Amino acid sequence: MTDLKPCPFCGGTDLTSGWDFRESEGQTSYVWTIRCNGCGVTAVVDHKAGPCRFSTYTRELRRVATDKWNRRVEE
Repeated sequence: MTDLKPCPFCGGTDLTSGWDFRESEGQTSYVWTIRCNGCGVTAVVDHKAGPCRFSTYTRELRRVATDKWNRRVEE
C-alpha cells in the first residue's frame, strides 16, 4: 500500500485496505475500504455488481478509493 498517503486526520501510516461484498435491499455491491488503524477513520467506495469481470471492479474501486484517500485540500 505504498501508494497511500498517511491518514488525513491523524497522520497515521498503519492503514488497512481491501475489498468486500455488501448486500442491501437485494443488491450486491463490491466495496473497497481504506481504514486508518490509528484513529479509525474509514473511506469506502462501492459499486453495484453488474455484468463485468470481478478484477475490473476491484481495480477500479481501488483506484477511486486511493484517489479519494490521497486527496488533500492544499493540493
